Amino acid sequence: MVEQQTTLTESDGTVHSANLAIEGPANNNWADGCSSTVNGQSTAWWILNLPEVAFFTIVRMYLRDDVTGTMKDYRLYVSNTTIGGPGETLCYANKGQTSNPETTKDISCNLLGRKVMFFNRFKVVELCYVEIHG
Repeated sequence: MVEQQTTLTESDGTVHSANLAIEGPANNNWADGCSSTVNGQSTAWWILNLPEVAFFTIVRMYLRDDVTGTMKDYRLYVSNTTIGGPGETLCYANKGQTSNPETTKDISCNLLGRKVMFFNRFKVVELCYVEIHG
């Protein structure tokens, strides 16, 4: 199951639901369908809940390639519990970066978990595709 805090719906009716980031295609093209929260929230999050605990070695993320500045301050967590629980581990933080993040990035986690969580403070989470390797 995948979910996000809010869901962006464009004026033409295009809905950027959370599931688009796991359904593919594996690219950075916004027009092919990317997930997106509504911009301007105090926090923005996207979560993938796996049916069982898995070992994560690499989380590969594909950000939209036409507007990368929106994800400048994101964090990636892996968790075995609810958000904020004792099993939550920070895998990567793009905190305080002045340049735009890479549009395709492999993040090494090497952790056991059931949830993959992207957080972005005061912005938006826009993911075109997320792959879990392990």
